[in-house]
Amino acid sequence: MAKTFNFSMVFGFCLIIVLIFKTANPMIFEGKTSFHCGDNRFSIGSLFSAENVALSGYVTKSVWTRSLVHCNQVCLAEPDWCVSVNFDTKIDQEKNKNLCELNSHGIRQNEEFLANKFQSRRGFIFSQIRPAKYGCSCENGGTCDNDCSSFEVKCRCTEGFYGTKCEYIDNCQGITCENGGTCKDLVNNFTCSCVPGYTGRFCENDIDDCQGITCENGGTCQDLVNNFTCSCVPGYEGRLCDNDIDDCQGITCGNGGTCKDLVNDFTCSCVAGYTGRFCENDIDDCQGITCRSGGTCKDLVNNFTCSCVPGYTGRFCENDINDCQGITCQNGGTCQDLLNNFTCSCVPGYTARFCEDIDDCQGITCKNGGTCQDLVNNFKCSCVPGYTGRFCENDIDDCQGITCKNGGTCKDLVNNFTCSCVPGYTGRFCENDIDDCQGITCGNGGTCKDLVNDFTCSCVPGYTGRFCENDINDCQEITCQNGGTCKDMLNNFTCSCVPGYTGRFCESSTCDITYATYSVNNVILYPWTKAAYAMTFCTWVQLKDSRNQYPASFKYSNRGLGFMYRTDGTVLLRIDSSSITLNMKIQRDGNWQHLCIAWRNTDGNVSSYRNGQLVDSRRSFTTGGSIVGTGTLNICRRSDLRAAFIGKISNFNIWSYFMTAKQIASMASSCQPLTSEGDLVSWSKVKNTRMDGQVSKACPGTCYV
Repeated sequence: MAKTFNFSMVFGFCLIIVLIFKTANPMIFEGKTSFHCGDNRFSIGSLFSAENVALSGYVTKSVWTRSLVHCNQVCLAEPDWCVSVNFDTKIDQEKNKNLCELNSHGIRQNEEFLANKFQSRRGFIFSQIRPAKYGCSCENGGTCDNDCSSFEVKCRCTEGFYGTKCEYIDNCQGITCENGGTCKDLVNNFTCSCVPGYTGRFCENDIDDCQGITCENGGTCQDLVNNFTCSCVPGYEGRLCDNDIDDCQGITCGNGGTCKDLVNDFTCSCVAGYTGRFCENDIDDCQGITCRSGGTCKDLVNNFTCSCVPGYTGRFCENDINDCQGITCQNGGTCQDLLNNFTCSCVPGYTARFCEDIDDCQGITCKNGGTCQDLVNNFKCSCVPGYTGRFCENDIDDCQGITCKNGGTCKDLVNNFTCSCVPGYTGRFCENDIDDCQGITCGNGGTCKDLVNDFTCSCVPGYTGRFCENDINDCQEITCQNGGTCKDMLNNFTCSCVPGYTGRFCESSTCDITYATYSVNNVILYPWTKAAYAMTFCTWVQLKDSRNQYPASFKYSNRGLGFMYRTDGTVLLRIDSSSITLNMKIQRDGNWQHLCIAWRNTDGNVSSYRNGQLVDSRRSFTTGGSIVGTGTLNICRRSDLRAAFIGKISNFNIWSYFMTAKQIASMASSCQPLTSEGDLVSWSKVKNTRMDGQVSKACPGTCYV
């Protein structure tokens, strides 16, 4: 059964010590008087000291001395800024001396202070060297007040006064400047500084920006805040409505017409014979025209013609054609004009068309291959198939009763017909749509679609053109940010980013987190809430210091997880109550390096990597162990100042699974942000978590591998 343990996490390059303002020995102060600040009571004189505590946040200089007396003498040798010291009674084994911290602050008489200004530090002595010499003089009814947080005495001013000694009267008290104005205190007066567009004692008046403005062509001026606008009547535009809009833009007058611009309108001046808004209508010149004698009016352009029935002629078909002209009735016969015909009135004994002799076929020509047959005082033309009429002069209309489909037109032949089809159709009756996709190849996977006398290629995404032959440039209208370059792909694009940036449009930058000084107060607190039975810890790191440094650790009831970079290039890993030392070849030359540790509980496999290369691997370490997700991760915090971290980190992640060597080698190839960050600890959240002490973030960072 797997082991399970709870912990309160301390994760960082230094192990945290939670300070509780409680010491093994009580504070001892020398002096004659006492005072309170918060819940603490102190005795104070011109000089005083306290054991097992140290003043925090005011250390200006650290030196090595032989004794507390020597430490006090060093402080007194400095200028007046040195007020107190923190003396370590434990002798350093290497230096064979005691650490002496020189403070720029101390405790002043008749003042309170906050207990959190002191740290519980076993073995230290806090010693006040120089006394405080500050007084308090408040004017205009102000009272002196102790400030525990700054160790100073300040004036608490009455309402309407301000200043270090309450010496200034606030004439803006109770004054409200309207419309965003700001009150400015003067000597026994005030003034309202108004935003642009307003005026008045209290900025209560909106300046009329329409004064002196004339909107042309009937426009109306509308006052704005520090501006104006002209509301133009239809047909005009411009700042002052001074531009007549050209309404002819985009207008095409048909059939030779010319566009003329009007105010908010246009008119088409048409050539003779046409009318309409766009000259699109041919004027019907047949209106009011009557063609006589059964004639039909046909409209022309700015004209007409009368199509007359046979036997009539003239502009309006008003004239009956004299069919007797050129006709000779033989043998004393008389010609009589008919409608589109004539007749010969023969004298007795003669007959036939022209009162000729009995052979009525003489002089008769049956047309189109017809044969004349003589009759009694008459003849008959026998016509070949397809023709009819007295002389076989009429071609029988074989298109009667025939419908050519899809807009086709029937054409009469001799005893036959044909359908003249519109482009795109074929067949006896134009009933078949021609497949225009025959012989057409749409490129790049496109599909041909048959249209009427045409075709279209339906292209797959990313292509265009008549035959889908063109790759669409997906980089058009794409802007890669921060100097990135767009590269066209099939129905897609990618931005090639300059070093230090990433993202779809190179909008995201890499970041570094810097720990600038050695301090137990430098820390990033990160919540740890997910249980894990395996883990992979990876980070980019830049080291220069040769001391032991903690990249990661936590502790809960003497159980926990921890990492320590050692001076010999190895790494110490602690899980639960077990620990192991792995070779890692850590370099401290100030260059960026990628460091990883992977562990799993199934077989206890634990491996270390540097710059994507496997350095060391062991088995059976904490087999069956687990990490319960309860606690707070402290990044870069160590109670021992000698092991505090200084340097830079980037892409700090912890995953809840055992990564392969291939995955780790891929991450080590670049400092760019990862697409799949850690699920236990993610870099995108780490770099946006609150940073305490001298911890800072820089984006873009300097890690450009």
